[in-house]
Amino acid sequence: MTYIDDSGRTITETLKLTLSDAEARVTIKHNNRRDKLLLSAKWPCDQILKLLSSKTNMAINAMKFIHKGKVIDSAAIPSCIEDRTVLLVLGEKAVSADGLEERAIQCIMQQVGVDRGRAIKGLRSNTTVLDAILYLGN
Repeated sequence: MTYIDDSGRTITETLKLTLSDAEARVTIKHNNRRDKLLLSAKWPCDQILKLLSSKTNMAINAMKFIHKGKVIDSAAIPSCIEDRTVLLVLGEKAVSADGLEERAIQCIMQQVGVDRGRAIKGLRSNTTVLDAILYLGN
């Protein structure tokens, strides 16, 4: 499974979740989409977050959750998992850094003081690191 970690990097790893333990059908609303997942409240919170990150294509730390009209902390997600639960996931979709040099991304982040996603977007819309820095600085 591929998910986006806190620093915005794409990580591929096998999650240690047993589908036979899944007891709840949960609907995830995100980015004008609806996805249905089988989840379990018994699963570790970090594994659930990785699964949600994979489905929504959002960085783990960028996701905000709303359940029954209330904003909930990511640590409280397992306690909200029941059959037919609806979770609204808010956040910005992660931007892929494929084909870009990590050095260039880090340089832009440091020089302009922007997050990883903005640095990647700046590099994608401009041809050089200098142009990206000037573009993001304005």
